[in-house]
Amino acid sequence: MNIPLLNEIKQPRVLWNSLLIFTPLIAIIALMSVLMYSQDKAFHLLEIKAVAKKAMSDKDQCLSNQTVNIINDLRFVADQIAYSDLINKPDEQKNRQLEQTLISLANAKKNYDQLRFIDNNGMEILRINFDRNKGAWSVSKELLQNKRDRYYFQKAIMLKPYALYVSPFDLNIENNAVEQPIKPTLRFAMPVAGTNGKIKGIAIINYLGNELIDRFSEYGSPRNNSLMLVNPEGYFLYGSPDDNNWGFMYHDAHTKKTFADYFPAEWKTIRDNEKGQFITSDGLFTFRKIYPIPQDAGTNAQKYFWTTITHIPDEELRNLLPGASSYILFTAITSLIILTISLLLMVKSERNRRSRKALENLHDELQALYEHSPNHIIICTPEGELQMANKAASDFHGLSSDTIRGKRFKDLLPSSVADAIIKNLHQVATTRKPAVILDRIRKDGTVYSFQSVVFPISAEGEKPFKLGISSIDLTKRENALIQLQESERKLQALLSNLPGMAYRCLNTPEWPMEFVSDGAFALTGYRPQELTDIVNRLSFSHLIASKDCLRLWQEVQDALQKKQPFSLRYELIQKTGKQIHVHEQGCGVYDRSGNLIALEGFIMNITDQVLFQKQIQEKEARFRTLFEGAPDAIFLADCSTGIITGVNRKASELLGKELPEIVGKHFTTLHWPDERHIAEAAFIAARQIASTADATSRPQQFNVLHKSGRKIPVEIISQKIQLGNREIFYGTFRDITLRRQAEEALQAKTLLLETVTGSLPAYISMKDRNLRYTYANSYALNKFDLTPEEVKGKCDADLFPHQLATLYSADDREVLETTTPLINKEEELALPDGTVIPVLTNKTPLISNNTVKGIVCVSMDRTEQKKVEEKTKTLQTQLHNSQKMETLGTLSGGIAHDFNNILTPIIGFTEIAIRSLPSESETIKDLDTVLTAARRAKKLVQQMLTFSRKDPPRLVIQPLSPIVEESLDLMQPSIPEKVSREIDIEPFQEMVLCDAAQIEQVIINLCTNALQAMDKESGTLRISLKKKKITNKNIVMCGAIEPDKDYALFTVGDSGRGMSEEERKKMFDPFFTTKPAGKGTGLGLSVVYGIIEEHNGAISVQTRKGSGSEITIYIPLLEDTEQPEKTLSSLRSNKSKSI
Repeated sequence: MNIPLLNEIKQPRVLWNSLLIFTPLIAIIALMSVLMYSQDKAFHLLEIKAVAKKAMSDKDQCLSNQTVNIINDLRFVADQIAYSDLINKPDEQKNRQLEQTLISLANAKKNYDQLRFIDNNGMEILRINFDRNKGAWSVSKELLQNKRDRYYFQKAIMLKPYALYVSPFDLNIENNAVEQPIKPTLRFAMPVAGTNGKIKGIAIINYLGNELIDRFSEYGSPRNNSLMLVNPEGYFLYGSPDDNNWGFMYHDAHTKKTFADYFPAEWKTIRDNEKGQFITSDGLFTFRKIYPIPQDAGTNAQKYFWTTITHIPDEELRNLLPGASSYILFTAITSLIILTISLLLMVKSERNRRSRKALENLHDELQALYEHSPNHIIICTPEGELQMANKAASDFHGLSSDTIRGKRFKDLLPSSVADAIIKNLHQVATTRKPAVILDRIRKDGTVYSFQSVVFPISAEGEKPFKLGISSIDLTKRENALIQLQESERKLQALLSNLPGMAYRCLNTPEWPMEFVSDGAFALTGYRPQELTDIVNRLSFSHLIASKDCLRLWQEVQDALQKKQPFSLRYELIQKTGKQIHVHEQGCGVYDRSGNLIALEGFIMNITDQVLFQKQIQEKEARFRTLFEGAPDAIFLADCSTGIITGVNRKASELLGKELPEIVGKHFTTLHWPDERHIAEAAFIAARQIASTADATSRPQQFNVLHKSGRKIPVEIISQKIQLGNREIFYGTFRDITLRRQAEEALQAKTLLLETVTGSLPAYISMKDRNLRYTYANSYALNKFDLTPEEVKGKCDADLFPHQLATLYSADDREVLETTTPLINKEEELALPDGTVIPVLTNKTPLISNNTVKGIVCVSMDRTEQKKVEEKTKTLQTQLHNSQKMETLGTLSGGIAHDFNNILTPIIGFTEIAIRSLPSESETIKDLDTVLTAARRAKKLVQQMLTFSRKDPPRLVIQPLSPIVEESLDLMQPSIPEKVSREIDIEPFQEMVLCDAAQIEQVIINLCTNALQAMDKESGTLRISLKKKKITNKNIVMCGAIEPDKDYALFTVGDSGRGMSEEERKKMFDPFFTTKPAGKGTGLGLSVVYGIIEEHNGAISVQTRKGSGSEITIYIPLLEDTEQPEKTLSSLRSNKSKSI
């Protein structure tokens, strides 16, 4: 409120009248405010309680829905486990299907930390773990654990089949400590029964409670409520005031706090009731017990509950309820408004009284203005009769103010002018709208110009109707305007012929133009009107490049301060967006008092001049930059004299001299003394060749002289160029010291590499990215009969069979694509003559500057290594067999000797007892049985002694056929009639070196074994003897074969039950037999093996279960009379083998 108004209000008359209106109104408003506050407070409290109760219901629904889904999933898991029957009938396929099903369930739910099945003993049979980053997986059997000591197992296993057990909501424990970060966990367990109804174990789901807590805290949580979740003991699961959640899991007393520790009185009410809402001194409490397990789950669901609590502290509750202060404020503001209105009404009344007095004063002032105005002011009727005229109008017509009243315009002015004025008066009287009139009046030979405004004065219906005329004398201004137009015409003609734009503008940062010449369009692209129009003109500062604006303003202001003209250069932006360079010359315009009123000047386009200068400068700078920044030394020499005229910094560094020491000298002083005549001859030749056109010489190598006397090798490239009216040589000297050293080192390394790779028994080669050979070592070239030139460009298909070439190329491409070396691959290499050799190959990508350029291949020839490995393996096998047979022979000999000592008195006394008894004695039959058994034992002893003897065989050169035929004759009585015989004895003259008795033992043992394999029933016994040259030494099972040597092959085959592969591997082991107990000793084939080994022979076996067997004995044949000596000596070397 301003001071005058305040002074008006303080007047006693205004204050008293205002109080009469204000007092009754304020009493009514105060009573209404009290009633409204009471009702509003009750309504808000009811709404807050309703929201809290709704939140309790929502939390209950949220948690119950979540646990129902978990229980359904647990029943599904239990059904799947029961179907798979993991305990009674484990099935690998069903187990895998069950694992996949549970993995899919865990991945879909994302909240099941573990899915498990534990048997009655507490052992985990199956466990699926889940991780949000890795997903679900089945835990291997080695990592499964026994959980029989865990409380949830002990309680769940005691329930009925498919009853539900839910563990307390707690934190997961790892290594006897709470797992960090904490992992709230609920365990849902259910006993699983087998088909017989007995419990086989329990199915368990470990539910991660984080999402349960998150949903509880987020879903439908009311604002301004502290949300808490506690267990039946009052421990916080969520929402602890001091963030001491899960206190019952810790031993720290500070952490182990319950709801009762914070609100003891409130806890008693909450603990003893299912739900409720009450207000205490601590605020509003709303609570409800939540039973997350359905009542039909078959467990103690009624005893398993949590309590949800919302709490609004007392202070916050008061903030939520409407405060009395707002209603008090409302009453105060309303009272203030009413008081203000009352005061203002009274002030207005007082003002109206004073206004009437002010109008009277205003009339007097306007009358004075009317009389003394320089304008002609006339009041008249529409017919042109003057009612009033001020002094200026009266003086113009030569009359006084009193005598001019009642005159008509026709009495004072020419009739044509008077008629025009009267016509305009009638028009204004009719339209009631003002009109502007231009009149020219000739008086006393002078023409006067007036601009008049005709306007109605009387209100509509008032009589007589009056009009007012206010006229301004424009005579002097029109004369000045005519003179100005002439001056402008002359100036415009001048400016139109200037190559630029003349201007006049105000001195502000926007440079608003008051005038621009027609050259503005050519300079800026804008019409002059666009730059000078007062309403929509474009500020000239918008055309100046932003980088120049501040500088231009500062330079102009500095010049104006010194009252000097200014000269500027800057960039200007045309209407098309093109930037041009301009030059501006201007000065300030001052009034008579020396005050700056405008700026005037001229602006012209100098873009072509600036660009030309820039090009020259850029060329000079570019040349100087290239010249000085060149990585090589550069010398400039006069073409006619050879005098050095310029050098760069690198030239000074190359020679170790300062620039003055080089410039002005002859170019030959740069060269090594012994080469100066060669350099001068090359200079003269280059000058003659380049006399008609520019030319660049080929690189030439010279030595230059360093200041220290060192010789520096350089590579020189020269070129003749034109600089002004002079011809000069531009020479580039490149120091090639390091390059020469690198070339020498490379040559040495290349020679060393060629020497090393050529001496290795390895095929070393290099290929490019197209798998074309670029190099091969001398070893490989000699094997393939190629030269280095011939191998270049070839591919694997040109050198190897198609199958091998395809294999090699596939490996090469994989190495190139993956850049991963191929290490120690065993493969075969085919030579041009058809020989296939084993090699060990390594392939490595050839990488340069992070780019794969090709591949290096090294294949080591393993032919000799393979031979050594095979020979070593054969010797190790022979040594093993010899040691085994020696050990078994020694054991068998000792047992046979002791056993024979026992049998001798048994047989002797039994025979004596039989002879001493009467022939009709029944005891003789029993003694015969004893004697038969003792003689069978005696025969077993003889076989054991034969197996264990250590004397060498008595070898005699003799034919093999008679021994075989004689042995078959001995076997003839033992062959059952049902067994057919196929005997094929091939006659041959070659002799063998053998012990006939031992060979006969071999034949009898083999035939006996064949007959026993057929169980003396119908079948076929096949016996053959033939001569054959052996080429494949790998056909035998035991013993050794000498390739390309003649052997006698004795074969015994049968159609019996055959042997499995496992039995075949053990058939020569002592005491191994496939016959029932009491029907074989297991020494027959062991004896055969020992005898054949003593004869430097070998044995091969062909057998298959259910299809019979065929055993072939290989005995070497003698080729000449010298052969026996060699054979005997070789047999003597076998004396170390004990059979």
